[in-house]
Amino acid sequence: MKKYSEKEKQSQVEEFIANIDQYSDQEIMAETQEITKYLRSDYKYELEKKVKILSALAIKDLNLKFQFMREYFFTMIDNIPIYDWSSMIAILNSSPDETQEFLLDRFFSKHEFEREQECLPISSCLRYGVELEYYFLRFQTIKELATTNQLLEKIMHSMKIPDDLINQMINHLGFEEKNASIKWILSKEDGNDKFPEISSPIMMNTLTDLNQLKAVCLLFKELGAMTNSFTGLHINIDANYFEGNIEALQNLLTIWGECEELFYKIANEEGEKIRSAAYYSSAPIKDNIQMALEENPTWKLEDQEDDLNFLYSIQVRNRLETILNFEEISLDDTNPVTEKKKYEFFNEMLRNRDINDTATRYTSLNFSHMKWHQEDKGRIEFRLFNSSLSYQTIAENLLLVAKLCEVSLELAKNKSKKQHQFLLLQDHTVNEEEKLDRLLALLFDEKKVREVFKQRWKEIEDNSYYQQYYQRFERGVPTFTSSNEQSHSLSKQL
Repeated sequence: MKKYSEKEKQSQVEEFIANIDQYSDQEIMAETQEITKYLRSDYKYELEKKVKILSALAIKDLNLKFQFMREYFFTMIDNIPIYDWSSMIAILNSSPDETQEFLLDRFFSKHEFEREQECLPISSCLRYGVELEYYFLRFQTIKELATTNQLLEKIMHSMKIPDDLINQMINHLGFEEKNASIKWILSKEDGNDKFPEISSPIMMNTLTDLNQLKAVCLLFKELGAMTNSFTGLHINIDANYFEGNIEALQNLLTIWGECEELFYKIANEEGEKIRSAAYYSSAPIKDNIQMALEENPTWKLEDQEDDLNFLYSIQVRNRLETILNFEEISLDDTNPVTEKKKYEFFNEMLRNRDINDTATRYTSLNFSHMKWHQEDKGRIEFRLFNSSLSYQTIAENLLLVAKLCEVSLELAKNKSKKQHQFLLLQDHTVNEEEKLDRLLALLFDEKKVREVFKQRWKEIEDNSYYQQYYQRFERGVPTFTSSNEQSHSLSKQL
């Protein structure tokens, strides 16, 4: 734009907008470049945005239109695509179907979906669900794409996601719905549009469900979703899988109480340390588990009071003050408080609150959704994982959790099978690496799978900063030695 007075500049912008259809494609692109520089320097961002949208719509040549949109509404940051989605949606919604198809293919067709051909090596009876937190891609953006001219569906077609998967996902997509176990639900974390999450329906170890999960990972990654040190992945396992076998539940807790700090180290993609928010959103509970197992070698969970006592023992006991702080309730610590009084205080707090709306759930292993005394026993939530948009990483973490539950049930139903490995795991005289090897041997028969998690652990151990960082997740009585010397006394006895 030439050097004109402020009034002349404004007049030229208005003239361009009014007569944009009379400009050639090249003239539109050249004029837009000059006009947007002026508008940006004058802090007229809304008018700048309007000019860019009108220009994109006015360009007739589809290749030039794509080139223009890529320049003004798209960028890459650390190999992550970033879109100006409000502008993109406005342009796509005002374009003919053939133009939409051309543009979406140019933006998304290079990210073709590839179907998984094999199920995970886990039980076909186990039901699970995932909750995936992310940021940058706003909740409202996804909602607009889903409800505006079928744009979300068209984007998925551009990625060559198969029609059967698209139909299942689009037809079972909900927004901020409660207890919708057959839908993919998008919601806002704590009501914040900038930090949404997507929750899967109840799923099983089928190719259909696994490929839906893979398609969601691809879709959200290419739409511009990101993960960071505050976003987590939560894996839920149907508690009915344990068939009401209380010993299976105890086995799960025994393994977790023996190896919680190891689970933190093998929970995430190789070379990635656990997120900084994990200490608060998935706090360690090994000390509580150890005390609970010592006090109650055999549990009875026959009514609601039993379930609440169990939850208090496992997740609340040493965290009560933290939980109350979240609720802005102060616990008078000037006088000694007995465990019984603490429990009564906690019970009273829940009278007017849903337990799942409290900080009770912010532990590595969360039982607040479990109702063992009921016919439908609810679910057990594993919260320690970092969020990820890598299907491979999520599938590996799902495999870890599923095998943990499978082995816990197997030990309860078949006393001889894996019992020897289970006893070896409870030897506290071995070092950390040997403890990990015993855990992985208990959970996985395949050496290749064990190596995946062993390598995750090695990446942490080989980094001195990471080692110090993970010390904050250590709780309770040590269950392995810190020295390199190993004692095989228990092994010899066995």
